[in-house]
Amino acid sequence: GVTGNHCMELFSHGFDLALQCGPLPDSNLYYSLIGYWRKHTCLSRSYAQQHGMPSHPDELHKHACLLHFDNHRRSWKFMIDNECTEIRPHYISRVSNSLDLCNMVHQGLGICYLPDFTIKAGIESGEIITVLDEFMPPPLPMYVVHINPRPSPKEQAFIDFIRTLNLATAPDPAS
Repeated sequence: GVTGNHCMELFSHGFDLALQCGPLPDSNLYYSLIGYWRKHTCLSRSYAQQHGMPSHPDELHKHACLLHFDNHRRSWKFMIDNECTEIRPHYISRVSNSLDLCNMVHQGLGICYLPDFTIKAGIESGEIITVLDEFMPPPLPMYVVHINPRPSPKEQAFIDFIRTLNLATAPDPAS
């Protein structure tokens, strides 16, 4: 399977399903809600020892930040004074793959804003630390997107399998 923000492009190339993390790109698509996930501001212990940790989003300009290439606004979202605020961090690199960004964080190259399911292993091992958690915006939805109104049995089996992976473990923001 392929993931990304390019559902319609994937379907035009013959894919049956796509994993969409965040708001749906097109209301003409059908979807199955998997759950909710969050982005976290994260860094390695080695980065924290060398450069310290920001205690407020406004301090990110003092740090080496790593951005995802698909982040066209070059900003990260935080809740400041109960408002969703976009902060444009000082970045040293833009990378097109979340796993590569996660590896760069592991190597102590900077601070990144990544999905919880991408950094889960690093957090569990203690190699990655999240910061600014009290400023994180509400969780985002994760969907399996499909062309047909009702997934085929094979597609439903895949959707059920994705649910067993526990990728989307954040609480429902409506509850």
